[in-house]
Amino acid sequence: MNWKNCSAPSNIRLCGIHIITKSTPITNLAIPYEFINEIQSLYPMPGAELDKLLERGWRFLGNEAVRHNMATWNSEICGTVPARIRLSDFYLSASQKKLLRKNACLRVESGPIVVDGYKTGLFDKHKARIRERTPDSLFSFLNVYPEVVPGEGREFSVFLGDELIACSFIHLGDKAVSATYCIFNPDYGRFSPGIYTMLLEILYSIERGKEFYYPGYVYNVQSQFDYKMNFHGTEQMNWSSGAWTARERVPPGKYQAQG
Repeated sequence: MNWKNCSAPSNIRLCGIHIITKSTPITNLAIPYEFINEIQSLYPMPGAELDKLLERGWRFLGNEAVRHNMATWNSEICGTVPARIRLSDFYLSASQKKLLRKNACLRVESGPIVVDGYKTGLFDKHKARIRERTPDSLFSFLNVYPEVVPGEGREFSVFLGDELIACSFIHLGDKAVSATYCIFNPDYGRFSPGIYTMLLEILYSIERGKEFYYPGYVYNVQSQFDYKMNFHGTEQMNWSSGAWTARERVPPGKYQAQG
């Protein structure tokens, strides 16, 4: 497809934005009352525009960018918290250094994103571990042109011998990097492939001179996404003010949202 004549959408489609009143039965009191749920179509965009979307709490899913301050976890409503790592403040923890040494037996290949049969097969193994809202396809997370939409797309393929055991995908702006998705074979959990590929992406982002790495949302309750706060240099966004504030590194299972 020729992207030269592809222009940005003229409107942002808003889906179900409304105000939740205090009488609405909500389990979590930490949930903001104003419900934000915005969607816009994705297209090849300048790096500065991609940076701005990430800074405002947007994330990229398939053919759309989404921005929402609520979700469900364990069948209950919870709040979402945009997270990022300020790369100038990042440094490896002792456990992360140990993981890199342990995984020295693995082979890593990096290049433009290519979705092929090996990765779709790996995705099928990966999705078996997902307990809620099981995705149908890898394209639930990647655009059909993932190497250029919404920006430069790169993958990190991890092999044990000749077997592909993990693959992660990022998209780059001028100053920021979006950690778009990661898939791995659960049989190789001993290599901590989710954390390992995040470290590969972070170190690559630093090499490219980027300022921020965005791993996506965490929740204001304990969830499977708590690992995203287990990095030095982490910041979180306040939905009301749009301000980003520093957070201490928190081990998984002990994270609770602030502000």
